[in-house]
Formats: sequence, C-alpha cells, structure tokens
Amino acid sequence: MRYQGNIIQNLDSAAKSRDKALLKDLILDKLSELIQTNPKAIIKALRLSNVKVSNNASKEELINKSVDNLYSNRLFQKNIAVTFVANGIADNSAYANSTGQGFDLSALLGGGGGGGAAASSGGGGAAASSGGGGAAAAGIVSAVSGMVGSISQWGASKNQLKAEEAKSKGLMYEKIFGARQNKKTNWLPIVAIAGVLLIGGIVVYRVTAKS
Repeated sequence: MRYQGNIIQNLDSAAKSRDKALLKDLILDKLSELIQTNPKAIIKALRLSNVKVSNNASKEELINKSVDNLYSNRLFQKNIAVTFVANGIADNSAYANSTGQGFDLSALLGGGGGGGAAASSGGGGAAASSGGGGAAAAGIVSAVSGMVGSISQWGASKNQLKAEEAKSKGLMYEKIFGARQNKKTNWLPIVAIAGVLLIGGIVVYRVTAKS
C-alpha cells in the first residue's frame, strides 16, 4: 500500500492519533518504497549505523537488514529518520521552504546519540520546523526518529522480537514483490490432473489396441 501525502505529515498525523499500528505500517511502507526507488540511501543509513552491507545488496538483503535493525538499533532509527526527512522535504516545497533550501541534511547522518529517545512520538514534525536552517531540520529529524523509535520492542523477549521481525519482513516482501511472489505453487491439483489424463490415455490405448 502507498499512502498519499508527505511522509513527515503522515507520520505526524499517525503519532498524534496514537495509532501505533498505522505508524509502523507507514514506516515499513516508506522503507519498502526507498528500497525500490533509492536503495543507495538505505545502504548509506545501514552503514552509518554500523551494519555491514554490500554496494550491490539485493532487495531481499536490504529488507532483512533494515528490519533486523529497525526494532533494536537506535542508531539506525536515527539515520533512517534522517533519510525519511530528506525524502519528505524533497517531495514537499512547504517543508523545503520552512527549513531553508540548501542546508546539508547529510550532516545529521551518522553516530551520536540514540534516535529513539530524541523526541516523544507525539511531537509534531511540522511544528519542529521553526527556527530556520539546519536547526529546523534537526528538529524535524528528532521528532521523526522519536516516532520510529516508538514502534521499537524494548524489553520484548527474544521470541517476541523475532516474531515481530518476521511479520514485518513478510509485509515488506509483499509490498515490494507482491503477494503472489511469496506463495509457493501448489502442485497437488496439477499432479492429480496429470494422473487422470495419463490413466485416460492408457484406457483409450487399450481400447484402440483391442479393436
């Protein structure tokens, strides 16, 4: 599913409504979109979060590594927030104007502080845009990384975390490759039909031979 509107606005609305399920789906949807349209941005965010990933990483690898770090790597949460904001600002002239065109958003990427605790999930991304320039951009990133961090599974058991990761990977595979890509061919009806045709052919052959 692709949501309409700017990613920053969508996340802000979901956070204000306290809809954690929608917030998570928005994040997974945007991750899926970037893996398809701008994989280099995801590779950069992963690398700056101390995750090893190759230059030619496949979509499958990017899905797996992104989800593996989404729920437990605070640094990746911050860096993916920067990536989301850069994408959102580029798509929305109002945000570009409010933050000052030409600022270096890449300066916010990398280490230094956990993204999850940067801001509460209810902090509005739009409201953080006051102040101009890099400070405004940093405020938006702080709010978005707080929203990303709010879906984390801090304190969850290992089994709970793995189950959540598996579910998220499944959703992203479906978003990127389509539901049918994940379905294995059911060969039973095909084999059954082939068997019936084979038996029918043998019967016809025997009848024909006798005549």
